[in-house]
Amino acid sequence: MRPMSAGPAAIPRPALVLGFAGLLPPLAGIWALVMAGDPFQAVSMFTAIFAYSALIFSFIGGIWWGFSAADGRRPGWADLMLAVFPAIASFMTLPVVGQVGPPGAVLLAVLILVSPIVDLRFRRRGLAPAWWMRLRLPLSIGLSTLLGAAVWLVR
Repeated sequence: MRPMSAGPAAIPRPALVLGFAGLLPPLAGIWALVMAGDPFQAVSMFTAIFAYSALIFSFIGGIWWGFSAADGRRPGWADLMLAVFPAIASFMTLPVVGQVGPPGAVLLAVLILVSPIVDLRFRRRGLAPAWWMRLRLPLSIGLSTLLGAAVWLVR
């Protein structure tokens, strides 16, 4: 498929469409939260949005692992530790939310929001495509905002 615009920084159409389609599940969850008729439904939908956000953050770590592996030299400890961090952090937020409730998910929302800093590290080394940051920034802001909205709606 052709990219959205000419040049190496153009986001390929499949990446753009599928990336933003990834925001549809939490967006639908927010709608369901607003429409929820009872607290149990609201908590169930919040849990789904939280779990999806944790899954996506873990997926981001897998991408970072791929960037590390794509380096022409052996991947270093720092890159690989950064790559496993999202999965570990996602897992560790589960008991936090279990203990303090939905406000505990704010930690995950913040981690998702600041995660493009790591992408920038890979981009500067030429390991991420030229268009990568143009896709990652709005997606991270979007997912973090939707998770934050879910926290606010069930507080």
